[in-house]
Amino acid sequence: MKNIVKGALISGLSLIALGALAAVPQDTSKFSTKVKKGTTKAAHATAKAAVKAESAVVDKVYSGKQGPNGATIYINKHDRCYYVNSKGGKVYIKKSALRNKPTS
Repeated sequence: MKNIVKGALISGLSLIALGALAAVPQDTSKFSTKVKKGTTKAAHATAKAAVKAESAVVDKVYSGKQGPNGATIYINKHDRCYYVNSKGGKVYIKKSALRNKPTS
């Protein structure tokens, strides 16, 4: 009977000690923010590539004009002009806001 009580007491204390050690916070905030930034950057690049590929196949390219920062302008089936931003979104733009491409 004494051995059973001793065994239960030792196992109970060891579980409490392990629980206390497991609760020690680790400094993973720098690592987790770097991972989040990296995955977000990769997701934006993937979305941008996918939208550009789809736009090149489905829509027409406006060859004589360019958007902000030299972005390629596409014309969809409803005759609306747009360009693809850095996050992979379509940004619709008025035809009056388009600029001529420089000749080289």
